[in-house]
Amino acid sequence: MIDLVKIITIAWGTAWLIAAIKQLSQGTKSTVWFIMIIWYTFFIVPLILDLSLGSPHYGGYKGLRIAANDPNANLIYCLYMCVVPLVFYLFGRAKKVHIEQSSTKPHKLLIAVLQILMISPVVVACFSPHPELYLKYGSIIAEMENFPEAEQFNKIVSLCTLVSVAAVGILLMLRPRLTVFSFVPYLPWLFLAVWLNGKRAVFIMALVLIVYAYYQKGKIKGLKLLGALILSVSLMAGFSNFYQNELRYEQMGITDSDDIYKNVRVDFGRDDRTKMTIYAELHPQTMKILDYRGQSLLFDLTFFVPRSMWPDKPWPYAVYFTSAMFMMPPDYLGFGMTTSWLEEAIANFGWFGMLIGPLFIALLCRIGDSLQSRLLKSLSLLVAGLFLVVHLAAFMPLFLIWFTSVFTSAFIRLRARKRVSTVKAQPVDRYITV
Repeated sequence: MIDLVKIITIAWGTAWLIAAIKQLSQGTKSTVWFIMIIWYTFFIVPLILDLSLGSPHYGGYKGLRIAANDPNANLIYCLYMCVVPLVFYLFGRAKKVHIEQSSTKPHKLLIAVLQILMISPVVVACFSPHPELYLKYGSIIAEMENFPEAEQFNKIVSLCTLVSVAAVGILLMLRPRLTVFSFVPYLPWLFLAVWLNGKRAVFIMALVLIVYAYYQKGKIKGLKLLGALILSVSLMAGFSNFYQNELRYEQMGITDSDDIYKNVRVDFGRDDRTKMTIYAELHPQTMKILDYRGQSLLFDLTFFVPRSMWPDKPWPYAVYFTSAMFMMPPDYLGFGMTTSWLEEAIANFGWFGMLIGPLFIALLCRIGDSLQSRLLKSLSLLVAGLFLVVHLAAFMPLFLIWFTSVFTSAFIRLRARKRVSTVKAQPVDRYITV
Protein backbone atom coordinates (compact mmCIF):
# COMPACT_ATOMS: atom_id res chain seq x y z
CA MET A 1 0.00 0.00 0.00
CA ILE A 2 2.75 2.47 0.98
CA ASP A 3 4.72 1.63 -2.16
CA LEU A 4 1.67 2.44 -4.28
CA VAL A 5 1.27 5.79 -2.51
CA LYS A 6 4.96 6.52 -3.12
CA ILE A 7 4.55 5.72 -6.82
CA ILE A 8 1.59 8.11 -7.07
CA THR A 9 3.57 10.81 -5.22
CA ILE A 10 6.55 10.32 -7.53
CA ALA A 11 4.31 10.59 -10.58
CA TRP A 12 2.70 13.75 -9.19
CA GLY A 13 6.05 15.31 -8.35
CA THR A 14 7.53 14.35 -11.72
CA ALA A 15 4.60 16.02 -13.48
CA TRP A 16 5.44 19.25 -11.64
CA LEU A 17 9.13 18.82 -12.51
CA ILE A 18 8.26 18.48 -16.20
CA ALA A 19 6.00 21.54 -15.93
CA ALA A 20 8.83 23.52 -14.30
CA ILE A 21 11.34 22.57 -16.99
CA LYS A 22 8.79 23.39 -19.70
CA GLN A 23 8.02 26.80 -18.18
CA LEU A 24 11.70 27.63 -17.81
CA SER A 25 12.43 26.45 -21.35
CA GLN A 26 9.82 28.89 -22.61
CA GLY A 27 11.55 31.76 -20.83
CA THR A 28 9.29 32.40 -17.85
CA LYS A 29 10.95 34.57 -15.22
CA SER A 30 9.14 33.18 -12.16
CA THR A 31 11.68 32.08 -9.55
CA VAL A 32 9.33 29.51 -8.07
CA TRP A 33 9.88 27.14 -11.02
CA PHE A 34 13.55 26.90 -10.05
CA ILE A 35 12.45 26.16 -6.49
CA MET A 36 10.29 23.33 -7.84
CA ILE A 37 13.41 21.64 -9.22
CA ILE A 38 15.28 22.02 -5.91
CA TRP A 39 12.28 20.62 -4.02
CA TYR A 40 12.04 17.64 -6.35
CA THR A 41 15.74 16.85 -5.92
CA PHE A 42 15.70 16.77 -2.11
CA PHE A 43 12.20 15.48 -1.38
CA ILE A 44 10.99 13.35 -4.32
CA VAL A 45 14.21 11.73 -5.56
CA PRO A 46 14.58 9.97 -2.15
CA LEU A 47 11.22 8.26 -2.78
CA ILE A 48 12.54 7.02 -6.10
CA LEU A 49 15.59 5.63 -4.31
CA ASP A 50 13.34 3.96 -1.72
CA LEU A 51 11.57 2.00 -4.45
CA SER A 52 14.68 1.24 -6.53
CA LEU A 53 17.42 0.69 -3.92
CA GLY A 54 15.41 0.38 -0.73
CA SER A 55 15.34 2.44 2.44
CA PRO A 56 18.73 2.97 4.13
CA HIS A 57 19.36 1.19 7.44
CA TYR A 58 20.29 4.47 9.20
CA GLY A 59 22.55 2.69 11.69
CA GLY A 60 22.60 4.50 15.03
CA TYR A 61 20.14 7.17 13.90
CA LYS A 62 17.30 5.57 15.83
CA GLY A 63 14.76 8.31 15.27
CA LEU A 64 15.23 8.28 11.49
CA ARG A 65 14.99 4.50 11.45
CA ILE A 66 11.74 4.41 13.44
CA ALA A 67 10.10 7.08 11.31
CA ALA A 68 11.25 5.51 8.02
CA ASN A 69 9.54 2.25 8.99
CA ASP A 70 6.31 3.84 10.23
CA PRO A 71 3.49 3.45 7.64
CA ASN A 72 1.50 6.46 8.85
CA ALA A 73 4.51 8.77 8.79
CA ASN A 74 5.26 7.64 5.24
CA LEU A 75 1.66 8.11 4.15
CA ILE A 76 1.40 11.63 5.60
CA TYR A 77 4.79 12.53 4.11
CA CYS A 78 3.53 11.58 0.65
CA LEU A 79 0.35 13.60 1.14
CA TYR A 80 2.47 16.54 2.27
CA MET A 81 4.64 16.30 -0.83
CA CYS A 82 1.51 16.40 -2.96
CA VAL A 83 0.46 19.65 -1.29
CA VAL A 84 3.83 21.45 -1.52
CA PRO A 85 3.95 22.01 -5.33
CA LEU A 86 0.34 23.16 -5.34
CA VAL A 87 1.12 25.83 -2.76
CA PHE A 88 4.22 26.84 -4.73
CA TYR A 89 2.16 27.16 -7.91
CA LEU A 90 -0.80 29.01 -6.40
CA PHE A 91 1.10 31.51 -4.25
CA GLY A 92 4.66 31.62 -5.61
CA ARG A 93 4.03 33.32 -8.95
CA ALA A 94 3.87 37.10 -9.12
CA LYS A 95 1.12 38.59 -11.30
CA LYS A 96 3.75 40.53 -13.19
CA VAL A 97 7.47 39.89 -13.04
CA HIS A 98 9.47 43.10 -13.31
CA ILE A 99 12.98 43.02 -14.75
CA GLU A 100 15.34 45.95 -15.11
CA GLN A 101 16.35 46.76 -18.65
CA SER A 102 19.72 45.41 -19.73
CA SER A 103 20.92 48.94 -20.46
CA THR A 104 20.47 49.94 -16.83
CA LYS A 105 23.88 50.50 -15.31
CA PRO A 106 24.27 49.53 -11.65
CA HIS A 107 25.73 52.07 -9.25
CA LYS A 108 29.52 51.98 -9.04
CA LEU A 109 29.40 51.92 -5.23
CA LEU A 110 27.22 48.78 -5.30
CA ILE A 111 29.65 47.06 -7.67
CA ALA A 112 32.58 48.00 -5.42
CA VAL A 113 30.83 46.63 -2.33
CA LEU A 114 29.99 43.37 -4.09
CA GLN A 115 33.58 42.98 -5.25
CA ILE A 116 34.84 43.50 -1.70
CA LEU A 117 32.39 40.88 -0.45
CA MET A 118 33.56 38.54 -3.21
CA ILE A 119 37.18 38.58 -2.02
CA SER A 120 36.33 38.78 1.70
CA PRO A 121 36.83 35.04 2.51
CA VAL A 122 40.48 35.14 1.43
CA VAL A 123 41.17 38.30 3.44
CA VAL A 124 39.39 37.05 6.57
CA ALA A 125 41.03 33.59 6.42
CA CYS A 126 44.46 35.25 6.63
CA PHE A 127 43.59 36.46 10.14
CA SER A 128 42.64 32.98 11.39
CA PRO A 129 44.55 31.72 14.46
CA HIS A 130 45.65 28.81 12.26
CA PRO A 131 45.53 29.93 8.61
CA GLU A 132 47.62 26.90 7.62
CA LEU A 133 44.54 24.72 8.11
CA TYR A 134 43.06 26.23 4.96
CA LEU A 135 45.94 25.06 2.78
CA LYS A 136 44.40 21.58 2.51
CA TYR A 137 40.80 21.21 1.43
CA GLY A 138 38.53 20.30 4.32
CA SER A 139 41.34 20.32 6.87
CA ILE A 140 39.61 22.91 9.01
CA ILE A 141 36.60 20.60 9.35
CA ALA A 142 38.61 17.48 10.07
CA GLU A 143 40.80 19.24 12.67
CA MET A 144 38.14 21.28 14.48
CA GLU A 145 38.38 19.33 17.72
CA ASN A 146 42.13 19.95 17.93
CA PHE A 147 41.90 23.70 17.25
CA PRO A 148 38.84 25.09 19.11
CA GLU A 149 39.90 28.72 18.59
CA ALA A 150 40.17 28.10 14.83
CA GLU A 151 36.74 26.45 14.88
CA GLN A 152 35.12 29.58 16.28
CA PHE A 153 36.92 31.81 13.78
CA ASN A 154 35.92 29.48 10.94
CA LYS A 155 32.28 30.46 11.48
CA ILE A 156 33.19 33.93 10.25
CA VAL A 157 35.10 32.50 7.29
CA SER A 158 32.17 30.24 6.38
CA LEU A 159 29.81 33.19 6.50
CA CYS A 160 32.12 35.16 4.20
CA THR A 161 32.19 32.27 1.70
CA LEU A 162 28.38 32.28 1.50
CA VAL A 163 28.33 36.02 1.00
CA SER A 164 31.12 35.77 -1.59
CA VAL A 165 29.20 33.28 -3.72
CA ALA A 166 26.03 35.38 -3.45
CA ALA A 167 28.01 38.46 -4.50
CA VAL A 168 29.31 36.68 -7.62
CA GLY A 169 25.78 35.67 -8.59
CA ILE A 170 24.55 39.24 -8.18
CA LEU A 171 27.50 40.65 -10.11
CA LEU A 172 26.62 38.37 -13.02
CA MET A 173 22.99 39.47 -12.87
CA LEU A 174 24.00 43.13 -12.83
CA ARG A 175 26.22 42.94 -15.91
CA PRO A 176 24.59 44.86 -18.82
CA ARG A 177 25.76 42.14 -21.19
CA LEU A 178 26.44 38.53 -20.38
CA THR A 179 28.54 36.37 -22.70
CA VAL A 180 29.48 32.70 -22.54
CA PHE A 181 32.74 33.53 -20.80
CA SER A 182 31.51 36.34 -18.52
CA PHE A 183 31.68 34.08 -15.46
CA VAL A 184 35.32 33.07 -16.07
CA PRO A 185 36.90 36.06 -14.23
CA TYR A 186 34.90 35.11 -11.15
CA LEU A 187 35.97 31.44 -11.14
CA PRO A 188 39.13 31.95 -9.02
CA TRP A 189 37.08 33.61 -6.27
CA LEU A 190 34.37 30.94 -6.47
CA PHE A 191 37.06 28.26 -6.25
CA LEU A 192 38.60 29.92 -3.18
CA ALA A 193 35.18 30.31 -1.53
CA VAL A 194 34.41 26.62 -2.05
CA TRP A 195 37.90 25.62 -0.88
CA LEU A 196 37.82 27.74 2.28
CA ASN A 197 34.28 26.65 3.18
CA GLY A 198 35.03 22.95 2.89
CA LYS A 199 31.41 21.91 2.37
CA ARG A 200 29.32 21.03 -0.65
CA ALA A 201 26.53 23.54 -0.10
CA VAL A 202 28.68 26.44 -1.31
CA PHE A 203 29.58 24.58 -4.50
CA ILE A 204 25.91 23.88 -5.20
CA MET A 205 25.02 27.51 -4.49
CA ALA A 206 27.63 28.68 -7.00
CA LEU A 207 26.28 26.42 -9.75
CA VAL A 208 22.67 27.40 -9.12
CA LEU A 209 23.42 31.14 -9.16
CA ILE A 210 25.49 30.94 -12.35
CA VAL A 211 22.76 29.03 -14.19
CA TYR A 212 20.11 31.37 -12.80
CA ALA A 213 22.01 34.48 -13.91
CA TYR A 214 22.40 33.19 -17.47
CA TYR A 215 18.76 32.14 -17.55
CA GLN A 216 17.44 35.48 -16.31
CA LYS A 217 19.55 37.28 -18.93
CA GLY A 218 17.97 35.10 -21.63
CA LYS A 219 21.20 33.29 -22.57
CA ILE A 220 19.99 29.74 -21.97
CA LYS A 221 16.57 28.57 -23.08
CA GLY A 222 15.01 25.38 -24.36
CA LEU A 223 17.53 22.59 -24.88
CA LYS A 224 20.34 24.83 -23.66
CA LEU A 225 18.62 25.13 -20.30
CA LEU A 226 18.04 21.39 -20.10
CA GLY A 227 21.69 20.81 -20.95
CA ALA A 228 22.76 23.32 -18.27
CA LEU A 229 20.62 21.55 -15.67
CA ILE A 230 22.01 18.13 -16.59
CA LEU A 231 25.57 19.47 -16.50
CA SER A 232 24.94 21.08 -13.11
CA VAL A 233 23.57 17.85 -11.63
CA SER A 234 26.56 15.94 -13.02
CA LEU A 235 29.01 18.43 -11.52
CA MET A 236 27.20 18.26 -8.18
CA ALA A 237 27.37 14.47 -8.18
CA GLY A 238 31.04 14.49 -9.13
CA PHE A 239 31.95 17.05 -6.48
CA SER A 240 29.94 15.17 -3.87
CA ASN A 241 31.80 11.97 -4.67
CA PHE A 242 35.11 13.82 -4.32
CA TYR A 243 33.98 15.32 -1.00
CA GLN A 244 32.87 11.98 0.41
CA ASN A 245 36.09 10.23 -0.56
CA GLU A 246 38.28 13.05 0.78
CA LEU A 247 36.52 13.86 4.05
CA ARG A 248 34.04 11.17 4.97
CA TYR A 249 34.81 7.66 3.84
CA GLU A 250 38.54 7.68 4.63
CA GLN A 251 38.14 9.50 7.94
CA MET A 252 35.25 7.34 9.14
CA GLY A 253 36.58 4.11 7.62
CA ILE A 254 33.48 3.61 5.47
CA THR A 255 33.87 0.94 2.80
CA ASP A 256 30.58 -0.94 3.02
CA SER A 257 28.09 -0.12 0.25
CA ASP A 258 25.19 0.08 2.72
CA ASP A 259 27.02 2.71 4.78
CA ILE A 260 27.86 4.67 1.64
CA TYR A 261 24.22 4.60 0.58
CA LYS A 262 23.12 5.70 4.05
CA ASN A 263 25.54 8.64 4.00
CA VAL A 264 24.33 9.75 0.56
CA ARG A 265 20.70 9.60 1.67
CA VAL A 266 21.35 11.42 4.93
CA ASP A 267 23.38 14.11 3.16
CA PHE A 268 21.04 14.82 0.25
CA GLY A 269 17.61 13.62 1.32
CA ARG A 270 15.28 15.72 3.43
CA ASP A 271 12.57 13.08 3.44
CA ASP A 272 13.88 11.30 6.53
CA ARG A 273 13.90 14.52 8.59
CA THR A 274 10.38 15.35 7.50
CA LYS A 275 9.12 11.82 8.26
CA MET A 276 10.67 11.95 11.71
CA THR A 277 9.03 15.31 12.44
CA ILE A 278 5.70 13.87 11.30
CA TYR A 279 6.29 10.80 13.48
CA ALA A 280 6.86 13.08 16.49
CA GLU A 281 3.49 14.73 15.78
CA LEU A 282 1.80 11.33 15.58
CA HIS A 283 3.50 9.91 18.69
CA PRO A 284 4.28 12.77 21.11
CA GLN A 285 4.61 10.32 24.00
CA THR A 286 7.34 8.40 22.20
CA MET A 287 9.25 11.25 20.55
CA LYS A 288 9.32 14.95 21.28
CA ILE A 289 11.46 17.38 19.28
CA LEU A 290 10.53 20.82 20.64
CA ASP A 291 9.52 21.56 24.22
CA TYR A 292 6.83 23.95 23.00
CA ARG A 293 5.48 25.39 19.74
CA GLY A 294 7.59 28.13 18.25
CA GLN A 295 10.68 27.29 20.29
CA SER A 296 13.13 27.25 17.39
CA LEU A 297 11.46 30.35 15.89
CA LEU A 298 12.16 32.14 19.17
CA PHE A 299 15.84 31.45 18.62
CA ASP A 300 15.62 32.96 15.12
CA LEU A 301 14.01 36.11 16.51
CA THR A 302 16.57 36.46 19.33
CA PHE A 303 19.70 35.13 17.61
CA PHE A 304 21.56 38.36 18.44
CA VAL A 305 21.14 37.88 22.21
CA PRO A 306 24.32 36.34 23.73
CA ARG A 307 23.75 33.04 25.47
CA SER A 308 25.79 34.37 28.39
CA MET A 309 22.98 36.87 29.01
CA TRP A 310 20.25 34.29 28.50
CA PRO A 311 21.43 30.80 29.55
CA ASP A 312 18.05 29.23 28.73
CA LYS A 313 17.94 30.74 25.26
CA PRO A 314 16.44 28.26 22.73
CA TRP A 315 18.64 26.47 20.21
CA PRO A 316 18.26 26.24 16.41
CA TYR A 317 15.87 23.54 15.27
CA ALA A 318 18.74 21.27 14.15
CA VAL A 319 19.93 20.94 17.77
CA TYR A 320 16.54 19.72 18.99
CA PHE A 321 16.12 17.47 15.99
CA THR A 322 19.54 15.83 16.45
CA SER A 323 18.85 15.09 20.12
CA ALA A 324 15.46 13.59 19.28
CA MET A 325 17.07 11.52 16.52
CA PHE A 326 19.25 9.84 19.14
CA MET A 327 16.24 9.62 21.49
CA MET A 328 17.99 11.94 23.95
CA PRO A 329 16.80 15.00 25.92
CA PRO A 330 17.36 18.29 24.06
CA ASP A 331 21.00 19.35 24.28
CA TYR A 332 23.76 20.68 22.04
CA LEU A 333 25.89 17.70 21.02
CA GLY A 334 28.58 19.65 19.19
CA PHE A 335 27.09 18.91 15.78
CA GLY A 336 23.68 18.84 14.18
CA MET A 337 21.79 17.19 11.35
CA THR A 338 20.97 19.50 8.47
CA THR A 339 17.25 20.28 8.49
CA SER A 340 14.92 22.28 6.25
CA TRP A 341 12.10 24.74 6.83
CA LEU A 342 9.44 22.33 5.55
CA GLU A 343 9.76 20.01 8.55
CA GLU A 344 10.64 22.78 11.01
CA ALA A 345 7.32 24.45 10.18
CA ILE A 346 5.48 21.27 11.22
CA ALA A 347 7.32 21.11 14.54
CA ASN A 348 6.51 24.77 15.28
CA PHE A 349 2.94 25.03 13.98
CA GLY A 350 1.68 21.46 14.10
CA TRP A 351 -0.29 20.16 11.12
CA PHE A 352 -0.93 23.75 9.97
CA GLY A 353 2.80 23.83 9.29
CA MET A 354 2.17 21.75 6.18
CA LEU A 355 0.63 24.88 4.67
CA ILE A 356 2.74 27.49 6.42
CA GLY A 357 6.04 25.84 5.39
CA PRO A 358 5.64 25.86 1.59
CA LEU A 359 3.55 29.08 1.71
CA PHE A 360 6.43 31.00 3.30
CA ILE A 361 8.88 29.83 0.62
CA ALA A 362 6.36 30.62 -2.13
CA LEU A 363 5.92 34.16 -0.81
CA LEU A 364 9.69 34.67 -0.78
CA CYS A 365 9.74 33.91 -4.50
CA ARG A 366 6.72 36.08 -5.19
CA ILE A 367 8.12 39.08 -3.35
CA GLY A 368 11.46 38.80 -5.12
CA ASP A 369 9.79 38.62 -8.53
CA SER A 370 7.46 41.53 -7.80
CA LEU A 371 10.20 44.05 -7.00
CA GLN A 372 12.09 45.62 -9.87
CA SER A 373 15.57 44.43 -8.97
CA ARG A 374 17.91 41.78 -10.35
CA LEU A 375 19.71 41.80 -7.03
CA LEU A 376 16.52 40.89 -5.17
CA LYS A 377 15.64 38.16 -7.67
CA SER A 378 19.04 36.52 -7.14
CA LEU A 379 18.80 36.86 -3.37
CA SER A 380 15.23 35.54 -3.38
CA LEU A 381 16.23 32.41 -5.27
CA LEU A 382 19.19 31.87 -2.96
CA VAL A 383 17.25 32.39 0.26
CA ALA A 384 14.21 30.37 -0.82
CA GLY A 385 16.43 27.51 -2.02
CA LEU A 386 18.40 27.52 1.24
CA PHE A 387 15.19 27.32 3.28
CA LEU A 388 14.48 24.05 1.45
CA VAL A 389 17.77 22.40 2.39
CA VAL A 390 19.19 23.99 5.57
CA HIS A 391 17.94 25.74 8.71
CA LEU A 392 17.85 29.52 8.99
CA ALA A 393 20.71 29.74 11.49
CA ALA A 394 23.08 28.50 8.77
CA PHE A 395 22.41 31.53 6.54
CA MET A 396 20.91 34.14 8.86
CA PRO A 397 23.12 37.01 7.56
CA LEU A 398 22.02 36.35 3.96
CA PHE A 399 18.39 36.31 5.05
CA LEU A 400 18.86 39.62 6.88
CA ILE A 401 20.46 41.12 3.77
CA TRP A 402 17.50 39.91 1.72
CA PHE A 403 14.98 41.22 4.26
CA THR A 404 16.66 44.62 4.50
CA SER A 405 16.91 44.90 0.71
CA VAL A 406 13.24 44.01 0.24
CA PHE A 407 12.13 46.46 2.92
CA THR A 408 14.25 49.25 1.47
CA SER A 409 13.11 48.59 -2.10
CA ALA A 410 9.45 48.47 -1.08
CA PHE A 411 9.82 51.70 0.92
CA ILE A 412 11.45 53.51 -2.01
CA ARG A 413 8.72 52.36 -4.41
CA LEU A 414 6.01 53.43 -1.98
CA ARG A 415 7.55 56.89 -1.61
CA ALA A 416 7.81 57.20 -5.40
CA ARG A 417 4.14 56.29 -5.83
CA LYS A 418 3.12 58.85 -3.22
CA ARG A 419 5.10 61.57 -5.01
CA VAL A 420 3.46 60.69 -8.32
CA SER A 421 -0.03 60.69 -6.80
CA THR A 422 0.68 64.02 -5.07
CA VAL A 423 1.75 65.62 -8.35
CA LYS A 424 -1.36 64.34 -10.10
CA ALA A 425 -3.58 65.62 -7.30
CA GLN A 426 -2.25 69.20 -7.44
CA PRO A 427 -4.70 71.66 -9.10
CA VAL A 428 -3.68 73.20 -12.41
CA ASP A 429 -4.35 76.92 -12.99
CA ARG A 430 -6.81 77.46 -15.78
CA TYR A 431 -5.69 81.05 -16.43
CA ILE A 432 -2.26 82.43 -17.09
CA THR A 433 -1.60 86.02 -16.15
CA VAL A 434 0.68 87.90 -18.50
